[in-house]
Amino acid sequence: MRRSIGFLFSGEHPRLPPAEALAVVESESGASDPLLWRSRVLLARSETPSIGRLSSRLAFTKKIFEAYSLALSNDLRPLLEVIPVPPMSGVSFRVRAVSLGGGLDARVAERVLGGRVLRAGSGLRVDLEDPDVEILCLMLPRLLIIGQTLSSIDRSRFRLRETSMRPFFHPTSMNPILARAMVNLARVREGSLVLDPFMGAGGIVLEALCVGARVIGVDADPDMVAGALQNLSFYGFFRGYSLMVANAVELSLDEKVDAIVTDPPYGRGARVLGFREPRSLLERFIERSPDLLREGGWISISVPDRIGVEALMEEAGYSVRGVYFIKVHKRLRRKIVVGRLDYAGDLPGDLERRPYQASERDLYSGLV
Repeated sequence: MRRSIGFLFSGEHPRLPPAEALAVVESESGASDPLLWRSRVLLARSETPSIGRLSSRLAFTKKIFEAYSLALSNDLRPLLEVIPVPPMSGVSFRVRAVSLGGGLDARVAERVLGGRVLRAGSGLRVDLEDPDVEILCLMLPRLLIIGQTLSSIDRSRFRLRETSMRPFFHPTSMNPILARAMVNLARVREGSLVLDPFMGAGGIVLEALCVGARVIGVDADPDMVAGALQNLSFYGFFRGYSLMVANAVELSLDEKVDAIVTDPPYGRGARVLGFREPRSLLERFIERSPDLLREGGWISISVPDRIGVEALMEEAGYSVRGVYFIKVHKRLRRKIVVGRLDYAGDLPGDLERRPYQASERDLYSGLV
């Protein structure tokens, strides 16, 4: 059965969170139809996914909810008195209002809606600490959304895997939230075979293992491979992966993988592999990567934003499904490029490319 699922995001990035959420829904329960994306809120319709699986996977989501009603108005205050609220009986509840630029005081919204829920139901009691049901009220410019919280996600778990917490530290390691998002964007699911050909200290390998994937980790530096093994063991992973010392551009595998998720080196790291420029390394690897990836498989790759890796991927047979820019520091921006390796015989052009990909207009209007 298809249902309308909502996501409330953390607000750390404008475009990555909705793309990640839709990718995880797709990998867990099949394709989804985005209904609305505005500010930090996404509504989508899909086959009923496992909320537990979604909660355990998502990096940029704070709450998952089932949308009950929504209404548009220039003045949201009168809507609080008339917008439908979920009927309930015999449970404890609370109303949690979140202001996302709607101009309403959250405490006022909670009081008004809480009173309406009490009057409409039977045998209800308010419990602000540990309720049976949380009614969610999202207040955006000209839009009011009412839903029932399905999961509140504890994102503090990612702090346990911060690079500074690992026994083997390397300054170029990607933080776990971004690494998890990259894994999710590659539509990795439990049991998928994932390759990280430039694994470094093993951050992406670690996040792929956390979602139940099988992983092949490769690095040309024996010290990095030893350090990655130390990190994986520290977090209790002793099986489900294979680590090897090898040059990614000369790599040969016994079987093709379902996804490639990687953060290739640039600068000195590229020169260690015998390439003077990062672009040369990327050209060689992307040219070879279809030999390692099954048809229909996904690649999620992080590169400096000055490198036009999108054209390289298209030439190698990928359809680019999303590009997301990440500010690292004042002088460096990364971009995460996500692509799918087309099946042999795929139709050219946009006929076979139906990704969820917000345009710049959508980014600012918020509506998809």
